[in-house]
Amino acid sequence: MSSFQCDYCGYRNNEVSFGGQIADFGVKYELKVVNPVHMNRNVVKSEHAVIRIPELDLEIPSQTQKGTVNTVEGFLQKTIEGLNDLQEERRKYDPATAAKIDEFIQKIQEFIDGRRFPFTFILEDPSGNSFIQNPNAPNKDTYMKTTFYPRTTEDYM
Repeated sequence: MSSFQCDYCGYRNNEVSFGGQIADFGVKYELKVVNPVHMNRNVVKSEHAVIRIPELDLEIPSQTQKGTVNTVEGFLQKTIEGLNDLQEERRKYDPATAAKIDEFIQKIQEFIDGRRFPFTFILEDPSGNSFIQNPNAPNKDTYMKTTFYPRTTEDYM
């Protein structure tokens, strides 16, 4: 795990590099986010994992946001930051696209602000190295479903 913050520009990076082996099975977590407390759940996302929020029609593909430790809210904030990159230039050269991105950012912000509960936060990782915190461990998490699955040949691509 590496962490970096620039005091000059404010850039931050918390990255996880997995040095061990790939797990025996892929894993899929489906967390039903029903209140602000769930937004603070810790999430470990490997570089192979995909995050989906169906109610937002959002997918964060693998190889983006790399191996990261964050919270549910943190991943949404990071998505807003990524969408805001070059948005000023876009407003000048492609205002229609910029307006659509602004609308989508506003929609994400409504999820962060708790105005869109409940929603589903899905973390799927064919490498099996990702994780969503269960604050009730070792007891069952009534808000999260965990599924382990054998990888297919396509998962290795």
